[in-house]
Amino acid sequence: MSKASPYEGGAWFRVDFEAVAAEPSLAQAMQRFEASEEGPAGKDGAASATQWLREFAIEDRSSVTRILLDEGEVIAYYTLSSGQAEIRDADRREVLKFLGGSEIGSSHIKWMARAAQAPDGSAAAAILHAGSVASDLAVQEGKGLLTLDPYDAATEAMWREWGFELTDTPSPTGEGLMRLYMPLP
Repeated sequence: MSKASPYEGGAWFRVDFEAVAAEPSLAQAMQRFEASEEGPAGKDGAASATQWLREFAIEDRSSVTRILLDEGEVIAYYTLSSGQAEIRDADRREVLKFLGGSEIGSSHIKWMARAAQAPDGSAAAAILHAGSVASDLAVQEGKGLLTLDPYDAATEAMWREWGFELTDTPSPTGEGLMRLYMPLP
C-alpha cells in the first residue's frame, strides 16, 4: 500500500444517537457506505467493515465511531475503544517510559475503512485523525499506545508499513496474529 498524502477535504463527525437525531443525513450516509475491497483484507474485510458501520456503529456504547463526510458521502471511518496491550520487554518499556508494568493502556482501533470510491489519501486521513484523537485521550487518561488487531497477515503487513509494531498480546482475530501498537506522544 502506498502512503498517499492525507486527503484534506470533507469534515469529521462523531456518530452516536444524539448526532444522528440532530442530523439524520449522517445515518443516511452511513447506510450508503460501501467499504473498499482493494485493501489487503479484500472482499471479506470490506463486507465486515460495511456491516459494522451500517448496523452497529451508532448503537455500540463501548466505542466511538467517527466518519469523514465529503459531499454527503462517508469516504472513510474509524472506531476507537479503550484497550490494552502487553509489552514484556522491559528495555523497550523503559525507552517508551512505560514504567508501571507490562500491561499498557491504549486507544484501540476497533474498525477502520475507506469507501470504495474514496479519493486518494482517505485512508491516510483516517489513520492520522485516529492518531490525533488517541493522542488527546492519552493526555487525559494516561493511554500510552494506539493499538489494533490486524484482520489477517496481509493487513498486518500493511499496518507494519505504517509503523505499527508487534505487542505480546495475541490478536483475537486468530491466525496466530499479534496485536499491533504505535506509541502515543
